[in-house]
Amino acid sequence: YPYSRPADRPLIFTSLHQGYVTARAADLPVALTREADGLPGEASLYLLPATRQLTTRTRRELARRAAEGATVYLSFCSGEHPVTRGPWFDDLDGLFGVELQLSYGVAEPIEDDVLEMTFTEDFGDLRAGEVLRFPVAGNEDSRAYLPVAPRAGRVVAVDAHGRPALIVHETGVGRTVLATYPLEHMAARTARVNPDVTQRLYAALAQVAGARRPVVVADPHVSADVLVHADGRRFVWLVSQSPEPLVVRPDAEGKLHELTGGRPVEDVALDAYGVAVLELR
Repeated sequence: YPYSRPADRPLIFTSLHQGYVTARAADLPVALTREADGLPGEASLYLLPATRQLTTRTRRELARRAAEGATVYLSFCSGEHPVTRGPWFDDLDGLFGVELQLSYGVAEPIEDDVLEMTFTEDFGDLRAGEVLRFPVAGNEDSRAYLPVAPRAGRVVAVDAHGRPALIVHETGVGRTVLATYPLEHMAARTARVNPDVTQRLYAALAQVAGARRPVVVADPHVSADVLVHADGRRFVWLVSQSPEPLVVRPDAEGKLHELTGGRPVEDVALDAYGVAVLELR
């Protein structure tokens, strides 16, 4: 972007990288897209991890898609340098149904070492009263939250101080979702954080959005996906990131079968860092 600075680029990369890892831990069939390409295709869920800059064209297109049924999620990030702190895109208030309380150019510091996000109502499979805990990280500029007051949006989770942490704005037949903390950036700046608890939030977002996950494994150490052969057969890949052996029971759209012999399979044993391939019928 002509208005961006070189200092923005590492944060963009690491936040996208962490967001991708988190999406895979939640068994989302995720893909990356470029603003410059005009957001080709259609999706039921759009993830904007630790995002502070959008073009006006992209912001308007995301608003349109939300109104037409998609779920658009964005987590706030102030940036890692002291110049142009805060969100830099048109009408954050209107997109997320909030009123910004941030003083221009000021980073509101996160003083806690752990963000406790307590849900005040059910959200996907996250139940009211459930608490997600995120290690806080970042430098003096990026270790910051976004103070907002809900307007058309409703608060579905708060932090330990009762401030809005997750806000849902129903718009048309879809919705936008705003996280007021830089969840993916904090994870990206924390050693050995993965599998990060943000995968629970991503899984809930997928449920709220109605996004298809053809195969799901409850243990976030195991990534699951489906590959389709040219002849139409479908194969489930289970890839373990665990240093210990695991036994998992995938939840798939169909029945799993061994490649040799075709015996039906429910429980799958994986060696440390092991891989299993099964046919999905």
